[in-house]
Amino acid sequence: MHLEKRTTFLLTGCLLLLSAALWLIFGPAKTVTEQAITQSRQVIYARFTLPHLKRDLGYYQGLTPASFGQYAKATQSGTYLVPDLDQAQMLKKTPAGYKAYTAEMMTPQGGTVTPDYVIVSAYDHQRQGNSILSIMDKRTGRHLKNIILKGRPHVGGITYDPEHDLLWVCGRKKARAQLFAIKLTTIRQCPADQPQKPIQYQYSTLLKSITRASLVSYHDGAL
Repeated sequence: MHLEKRTTFLLTGCLLLLSAALWLIFGPAKTVTEQAITQSRQVIYARFTLPHLKRDLGYYQGLTPASFGQYAKATQSGTYLVPDLDQAQMLKKTPAGYKAYTAEMMTPQGGTVTPDYVIVSAYDHQRQGNSILSIMDKRTGRHLKNIILKGRPHVGGITYDPEHDLLWVCGRKKARAQLFAIKLTTIRQCPADQPQKPIQYQYSTLLKSITRASLVSYHDGAL
């Protein structure tokens, strides 16, 4: 009887020591939710490369040839690097007026193509600086300049109107969805260095039937 108790005690002790050693080596066990979050982060970070993008699009029949076929010999395969996501020079409004500001967490939202440019809209995730438009050369992909917009709208939707040479952008004002337009000539004339104030809009209207707008498109003479 004493031998059985001693054996049981030793086995229990060994199991406890083994459990403690495993805990020290591997850390506390993760819940299913924690594991899913960790795996999703690994996937997100791993796919910020062109080869991974091609692999992921390859799961959809016909999408890879349509996306990359005509750019087979191009270095970047027809893709563009979105600039200034980790650090963007911009403005923020203070009681004393607009001040220079460096944003370190920009969030891209919409994109469109004009005859000369690829344009991407973005807002400051830390909600300090104004929202911006990143202007890139369509042919080379080189970042040319940033256009500072009024306020800090989400700028989710952006589209080009070739008939009137206008860039239309979704914004927000007075708790209502807003749509504003900028002439491409105005964008062309903006200097590449840091502007002193936001760009002027040619047209602006509130979409009274909705409170937020995140998408806009131009087709056959209509928005």
